[in-house]
Amino acid sequence: PVLFLEMLRKWSAKFGYHPNDTIKILSDIGYRCYYLKNGELIEIKKVTQRTKATNFFFLHFQKHRHFLRKQ
Repeated sequence: PVLFLEMLRKWSAKFGYHPNDTIKILSDIGYRCYYLKNGELIEIKKVTQRTKATNFFFLHFQKHRHFLRKQ
């Protein structure tokens, strides 16, 4: 499935993890992380202090190619 997750550093820290841990777990099974900007999916490799997005789509790089080709 396409996954939609809200990830905030301040909330995940309270539970002992970082959003990048989620990105890593999902990337290990073929998912890539994207946020939506001006109607376009933008891939993000990791969340940093400068990351403003908090809502992310995870698409499988093989199974969701058709979504990405429309970009």
